[in-house]
Amino acid sequence: MKNRGLGSGKDILVIDKSCIGAGASGIACGVVRNNYFQPAMRELMAHNVEVWESDPKSYSYHAVGYMQISPESMHSDIPQSMSNSRPLVSLQKFLRACRFNGLYAGFV
Repeated sequence: MKNRGLGSGKDILVIDKSCIGAGASGIACGVVRNNYFQPAMRELMAHNVEVWESDPKSYSYHAVGYMQISPESMHSDIPQSMSNSRPLVSLQKFLRACRFNGLYAGFV
């Protein structure tokens, strides 16, 4: 904002319906889970999911599953990524991998 001459941004407040996480930012705790192939991201997300699952009502956490969409060049990485991400989706099962317009998607 400062670079555009619109102020510092220090006076911006995001209000989300009735409380923090009550609206769109609270859907899946505001995270589009991605790039679990990187160990550091996998560890961070596993920690976050553990916290959210400890009190889903207070965090308004509604797990909706796992979807991985990758270009064809990364198709061979999907099974390893799913295997490495298993703790994040421990209550769900890998159902299928489908091809959509050159992209492969794994669904849980």
